[in-house]
Amino acid sequence: MKITRVSLKPLKKTTQLKKLKSCNCMSCDCENNMFTVTFKIGDTGTKELLQDLTIIFEKHVPKIYISNPYTRNNAEIEM
Repeated sequence: MKITRVSLKPLKKTTQLKKLKSCNCMSCDCENNMFTVTFKIGDTGTKELLQDLTIIFEKHVPKIYISNPYTRNNAEIEM
């Protein structure tokens, strides 16, 4: 069995995310102090199953959030 060694650097600013690459990445969005990556994590037959990873840069320590899996346009009321 081979072991992969990964070196992690502290995440301090959004510019560090510019070179981010990922498999199954559906979209990337950077707005003000918030960075969101949407991944395709599966398929429900007719719709793609998605999940978001969001990083908010506040007060020297980034906060990281992950969404529950969802499908696009899953809202009941359209605006």
